[in-house]
Amino acid sequence: MRKSFFSFCYRLIRFITTKILYIFQWLLLKPLDLEPAVIFGDKNLALLSRMTPFVFNYRIPAGIEVELYDLKFPSPLTGASFKSETDILGIWLTMGLGSVTLKTIMEGIRTGNERPRLQEVNAAGNSGFLNSMGLPGPGIDAFAETIADSKLWDYGRPLGISVGGDSGAEYVSNIQKFLHALRDKDNYFLELNISCPNTENGRTLADDPDQLDTVLQEIRNMTPRVIAVKVSPDSELDELSTIGEIAGSCPQTFINAGNTQYKTVSDAGVEKKNFSMPGGGVSGPAIFPSTLKMVHLFSSRGMPVMATGGISTIDHVKAVKDEGAVLFGMATALVLDPFCIPNINSML
Repeated sequence: MRKSFFSFCYRLIRFITTKILYIFQWLLLKPLDLEPAVIFGDKNLALLSRMTPFVFNYRIPAGIEVELYDLKFPSPLTGASFKSETDILGIWLTMGLGSVTLKTIMEGIRTGNERPRLQEVNAAGNSGFLNSMGLPGPGIDAFAETIADSKLWDYGRPLGISVGGDSGAEYVSNIQKFLHALRDKDNYFLELNISCPNTENGRTLADDPDQLDTVLQEIRNMTPRVIAVKVSPDSELDELSTIGEIAGSCPQTFINAGNTQYKTVSDAGVEKKNFSMPGGGVSGPAIFPSTLKMVHLFSSRGMPVMATGGISTIDHVKAVKDEGAVLFGMATALVLDPFCIPNINSML
């Protein structure tokens, strides 16, 4: 009852805030841009969590924990890689996520693509997002130093460290810097994002299996740390099969299937004036069928799989679990209604 009431309040406030923002942007003859609403919402959500922590505090039920190699997840629900704001990630962990993966970081400082670069869309009758953020971030050096001192470690749950790169050498270099910065930590896994659809070279390793194999072997020679390989629903089945074979030959490795799905602005139903790029990655329940197919592909080959993409209900979780997934990554659902976390946990 408590979570249902707060869920309704959250969704109502989010709806009103977004509509007011769009009205002001329309009156000022500016392109519609969802990003200011996200920034405003995150700040106020963090403030509310400090003032009324009971709103977000939920116990994870016993008996739903998952072990993957040497990592223990108290819940199989995980936060997918799209945010690094500690306050927001902390709220989701308090609500019952078993883990969170930080937003993919690249070597240098990145401002990302021009705005507007984020829009809410209706895809196949469900709410989702069109995102072409372009991986804005402070760069690997500043980020590695910050995350080493993060209060997120205090939750005692595995953290995912997601790394991108414009070359194989950049992936390896970035991993080396994280390993050095986190030399006193052990409750984390490394994620290689080889599937980003909205950066110029975001699919470097996905398009070059030999290079992926080399990178994985170099990383494995540096550390026994668990590695996740994040793949894309935009890849062909034969490409995914090859990636699975390469990842499967590397010990302590699992597949994160998958990511957002690339769509042009017209296909996503967004006016060109309201998006700076020709297209971006669509997220939300509309891409769930692709996630289901990828989970089946990899799990049938004996690979441990985290299912990510369109998961927002217990039915989604059950479907990918039946196909062999052991972890369930969430993103869009956490933005639209984070109270889905305790709701799904209670039904697992």
